[in-house]
Amino acid sequence: MILISGVCSAQNLSFSKVFQAEGKTSQEIYTAVKLWSATAFTESKEATQMDNPENCFISFSSNIDYSYGSISMAAYDGWINFLLTIQCRDGRYKVEMSNIVHDNKPTATKSCRLGVISADENSYKSFNKKVASDIKIKTAALYNSICGNIEKYVTTNQSEEDW
Repeated sequence: MILISGVCSAQNLSFSKVFQAEGKTSQEIYTAVKLWSATAFTESKEATQMDNPENCFISFSSNIDYSYGSISMAAYDGWINFLLTIQCRDGRYKVEMSNIVHDNKPTATKSCRLGVISADENSYKSFNKKVASDIKIKTAALYNSICGNIEKYVTTNQSEEDW
């Protein structure tokens, strides 16, 4: 019984931040996010999961290639899948990355597939702990990059562009 409650209370890795967009309506922010997504998600693997223009909410299922960067850890090479959700309100928007899952190549051993990434690196043993820590660092960098790119689109006044 104690083991089950411990597993249930483990938190999955996720990132979330609210950004201020002074003077922007939710629809203006949503439109900027849609423009950003048109350039950010060009692969067929990346798909819009939900698009709700009325509530200014959009989510994407995406992935990046993953490699620990060491030949001795090649069994962990594969992908990091994640869900990216963006909610827009007047004057602010929230960007969240969740459901972060590690999947290795089909030819690799299943014990090197971490699955859903836990926020607690201590829940892993041995090499898995190193990989989980590396995934946390790489997804944090990816999340920060995505947020920076979205912020550029939101703060750019599209109506001032003269083409």
